[in-house]
Amino acid sequence: MVSLHFDEIAEIEIDPDRALVYELGWQSWSPSGSYSFKSTSPRPLKKIWQAMAYRPEFVDPLNCFQSDGVLIVNPGDGRPIVSFGVADIQGQIPHILATPKGNKHLVISSNLPIEARSWPSAVTIEDALSGWAELILSKMELQLLKAIAPAWCSWYCYWFNVTQNDIVGALGDITRAQLPITTIQIDDGWQEAIGDWTISKRFGDLKSTIATIKEAGKESGIWLAPFLVGANSQLAEKNPSWILGGADAGFNWNQPLLALDTTANGAMDYLLETFTMLKELGVTYFKLDFLYAGAMEGNRNRDIPSEVAYRQAMASIRECVGDEATIVGCGAPILSSVGLVDAMRISPDISPLWDPPEQDLSQPGSRAAILNSRARRALHGRFWVNDPDCLLLRPSIENRELIADAVASTNGLRTFSDPISSLDEWAIAKVRELITPAETAPAVPSPRVASVQYISQQVQ
Repeated sequence: MVSLHFDEIAEIEIDPDRALVYELGWQSWSPSGSYSFKSTSPRPLKKIWQAMAYRPEFVDPLNCFQSDGVLIVNPGDGRPIVSFGVADIQGQIPHILATPKGNKHLVISSNLPIEARSWPSAVTIEDALSGWAELILSKMELQLLKAIAPAWCSWYCYWFNVTQNDIVGALGDITRAQLPITTIQIDDGWQEAIGDWTISKRFGDLKSTIATIKEAGKESGIWLAPFLVGANSQLAEKNPSWILGGADAGFNWNQPLLALDTTANGAMDYLLETFTMLKELGVTYFKLDFLYAGAMEGNRNRDIPSEVAYRQAMASIRECVGDEATIVGCGAPILSSVGLVDAMRISPDISPLWDPPEQDLSQPGSRAAILNSRARRALHGRFWVNDPDCLLLRPSIENRELIADAVASTNGLRTFSDPISSLDEWAIAKVRELITPAETAPAVPSPRVASVQYISQQVQ
């Protein structure tokens, strides 16, 4: 179980008018960013969002800054930027707090061991985050990142109601318009239910759909949420021993959501059978969503840390689909996914609307997606290819020009999700300009690792 006990690590003197604190959110949708000493950082505005978009186990007070895995402080007084972070992301990920003490100090505390390092050559917090990421990578043996071809996604066109005819129709529209799309990604709606990964009769013939995509010279992608189980699913009814005890994964699809215990006998076999079936149908691109469910705390069949259980399950999926397949993580634990996905969503859903519900930056909204993408820019080209979510350009999209500008400023995954018939001349031109293969070069230059000064390490 995760430790809820926090030990004080350090006390830092800061300039209260200029100091900044960087928070890295726990999963894809969790807010990330740099905040002034005199401000407060985001907290969930609804209880359900705590489970589905923040770190469920930690309900943090407003009078502190909070981060998962690494927290960075720019004192603002000319002294070096300092990072406080985990040394090994392949195990448990610490929850780190920075609590103001008086008007000129921050107290750093953590529930697990962390290291503190100063970055004398870092001009910005982003420089320090880049350097910290490279330190982490220096301790891991990872495959080279691969450029990922551009894709079209069905989600923002057809939502849950996508059908075979919709996909075949979109494929025809893309082909006729000669748009630079390599992958056709079928999103949520093809499956019987959440947890029941069989093909829905409502959708149609998935095998035939994938064959049609291949005949058109395109690759097939598919969405699934492997570690999520709908309370109304057949899986929940027939295999209750596969459900992670004590875990509340939220509410969606008009039902409570449960988490799959991937350590239970038969649970991973079931998932791997699903991935094998999809691979044999010809799927080469897997968008894996709501992955936070695989790393939630709960009563597992095997007594291992939640992050370790998650990494083991993801490694099994990778082995099953093969290194040649593309895996895109979404709603996923950020640091626990390093080395296991080719691309990672680093923001909440973009949404046709500009502002997220109740201004909660973990929720769907283009403004929230853009802010989170900027805050995690340094992870691109180091941990994976960043996925800022789909490009939306049809005239009904709020502030579509700002969305296009934001995508143009990133080298990450390029996917769009508009009905082709809805695009005007401006949108078509932007698709041709922006829908290009993802680049793998790091987003920003990082300070040399040799310039890092070791400060301290918590010992327990």
